[in-house]
Parts: sequence; structure tokens; C-alpha cells
Amino acid sequence: MLKTKLTGKLLGIIFIFNILLSFISIYNIKQFQNYITQDIKSLTIKRIKFETKDNVNLLIQNLEKIQKIYPTDPYVITKNATDKLFLSYILPLYDKYKNDKDIKKIIFEIIKTYKYEIPLTERKKSFIIVNAKNNTILYHPKKELIGKYFYIPKEQYGGFIHRKNKYLFFKHFRPFNWIIVCEISKKDIFSTEKSIYDIIKKIRWGKNHYFFGYKKINNEYIFVFHPYLTGKLNIKEKDITGKFFKEELLKKALNGGGFVTYYFKNPATGKIEKKLTYATYYPPLNLIIATGTYLSDINHITENIKKEINENIITNIIQTLLINLLILIISFAIFYMLIKKFLITPLKNLEKAITSLKETKNIQTDLYSEFSKFVQEAKNKLKTVIKLLKGI
Repeated sequence: MLKTKLTGKLLGIIFIFNILLSFISIYNIKQFQNYITQDIKSLTIKRIKFETKDNVNLLIQNLEKIQKIYPTDPYVITKNATDKLFLSYILPLYDKYKNDKDIKKIIFEIIKTYKYEIPLTERKKSFIIVNAKNNTILYHPKKELIGKYFYIPKEQYGGFIHRKNKYLFFKHFRPFNWIIVCEISKKDIFSTEKSIYDIIKKIRWGKNHYFFGYKKINNEYIFVFHPYLTGKLNIKEKDITGKFFKEELLKKALNGGGFVTYYFKNPATGKIEKKLTYATYYPPLNLIIATGTYLSDINHITENIKKEINENIITNIIQTLLINLLILIISFAIFYMLIKKFLITPLKNLEKAITSLKETKNIQTDLYSEFSKFVQEAKNKLKTVIKLLKGI
């Protein structure tokens, strides 16, 4: 009976203590959760900003690599083509057969038939041969121009000029007093650029985020790549709040790059939503490059992070409760073993001794009475100790 009461009391104490400890742990974990989630959106925006800018810079690095292989600079294209013609064909052939009476005719035919390619296009172009003595055209792919006058300043006998919508690179072949002209038009250049823009238009990063770009052509800004928009760009366009967001993007781009927040139609939802866009300027192509993300995407990311944190917190709470319960059970077991050893077991032994004494007939009655009185006093003292334990 005594053992049962004591055990129940101890279990009650352990249960209450475990509940209190668990509530304290849960409270501390919740406080930590609130502390983390307060700044989670701002941290997510900072991360998105970093990724957005980093992806634009990565695109520019790749553009630079592409342009080394497929140049869009008219000077580089025409000079490379002319150098290849001279170094690979004209000069080696002349050095080897310069005493041959037909060498002039042979080299003339080689230049006529040789064609150079406009990078990233199927366009092929021919060279023009001009007599340096009187500036008359000896060969032109347009036959009606042969024999016509072709003005070349003498200082440009070995140089590059921009004439109307064309770019021309000149090189003087002194042995025959010829000017070899490599000509390329703005349309040719734009064909190469368009091939590059078509590649960029297909690139995606993150959750289907795209790049877009525009440049000034004939005093108008034109979208050169965008997955959904083409043609002229209204630089004075406003969003629903009245912000001239395209003008702001242009200013940020021309001043080293920067972010602009505005409202724009989200193609994924068809709704007007808040958007965060980064824009910068790429001088080699005279191009504004930009990319952005809708804040609804950022909110979605934030909610996913919060959900993940909550799941981790629930797991931690369960683990904390189990650990607390295990510790308290172990503590109870140790405490119970001590009570049993020092209180319960001695009391049982004493009761057995008293019973044994009662059954012994040859013990004097007065001695038995005195001993019983002593035992009763001992039991009373033990009960007092137990009452004290119950009150803990």
C-alpha cells in the first residue's frame, strides 16, 4: 500500500515536471522561429537580387566569349576576312610564282571567287578590286559597277571607314597597285547580332526567368530580344502607379547597372504584378540587357522556406519531448531504487521481525510490550518521513 502511494506520487511529480520543461522548450523554439521568420522575406529578396545580377553578369561573360568566336564588330569582321585572304592565298602564291607571267591573272581570279562568311549567318560576301592608279573598279560582284569610279582617300589605302550604311576595310596590294576592298553592311552586322539574340531569347534561369534586351536604332529603342515582345519600345511607358519604369531601367543601366521595382503583366498568371528587374549596359553591342523576377515568386519562395522551418521545428519539439521524458524516467528509476533500498526494504524487514517475535511463546510479555512500543514509535517516525516525501 505504502509502495503504491509513493510510486504514484513520484510519477505525478515527474509528469508535471516534464510538462513544464516541455512548455519551456516549445516557448524557446517558437521565439527562435519568430526571430528567423521576421527577416526571411528581406533575406530572400537579397538572395534573389544577388542571383539576378549574377545571372546578367554571367550572360555578359558568355556574350564576350561568343563574340570572340563570332565577332559583331564590323572592323574585326572585315579585317579578319581581308587578312585571311592575304595571308592564306595572295601573298604565299605571289611569293612563290611572282615571276610567272600569268600570276596577275591567277591572283585576280582567286580574289574574284573567294568569299567570306558573315558570322552566324548563311550570308557570303565577295571582295572588290579597285585600280589604285585611277580608282576605277576592276571587279565587283555587281557587274554593272565594273569600270565605275570608286572613291578611296589615299590615306585609307590601308584602313577602315564607315560610309552611309556600309563599313569598308581597304588593303593595298602594291605589286599590282590594287586596292582590295572588304565591304559589309549594317544589315549584315545585324544578321549576326540577331543570331546571338535568338540564342539569348531561349535562355532561362531560376523558375523560368527570361532575359530581354533593347538598343537604340535610328533614334528609336527597339526590342532586339524578348520572349513575348518585339518591335519598338515606348521608353516613356508607365506602369499602373505612373512610374516611367523603362526610362528608369535605361538610366540605371547606363549608370553601371541597377534595380527597378514596377508593375508589369506576369505571363505565367496573366495578372499585373510587382516585378523586380536588374538592367545593365553592354557596350560592344550598344545593348541594354535586363532580367527580373515577380514578387509573387519571391513570396512563394518565402512561404516554402517558412514551411520547411515549421516542419523542422515540429521535429525538434517532438525530439525535445522524448528526450525530456527519457531523462525523467531514468531519474525516477534511480530515485525509486534509492527509496526502496533505504526505506521500503528496511520497513518490510522490521515488520517481519515483529511478526516473528509475536509467534515466539517463550518471550516475556513485558519485554514484548516494550519492544512493540519501540517498534510502534519507529513506524510513526517512518510515516512522518513518508508524509514529508508526499509533500514534495
